[in-house]
Amino acid sequence: MALSGGEATMTKPPKSHQLPVEPDVCREIKARRVRWLGHICRKDENDPCKKLTLTIPFGRRKVGRPQLRWLDEVEKDIIAAGVRGWKTKVDR
Repeated sequence: MALSGGEATMTKPPKSHQLPVEPDVCREIKARRVRWLGHICRKDENDPCKKLTLTIPFGRRKVGRPQLRWLDEVEKDIIAAGVRGWKTKVDR
């Protein structure tokens, strides 16, 4: 709102103040998960976060529950993105 001659008039905000176009939220989440996986893989072997993330669960789950881990989902995202040999790239 701007004042001109004592009257209030509505003006459009300049283009620099307009909200940006909403990014693809799913793509952003997947990219951040892959980035976090890189941090975890570079951690020390004794780090609890790395141990919990990279170990394979043992025992049985309830009937109907998929035996998926967070790492399984991130690996699917990496493969869908077309990245091959990501484990060797992280070890560098």
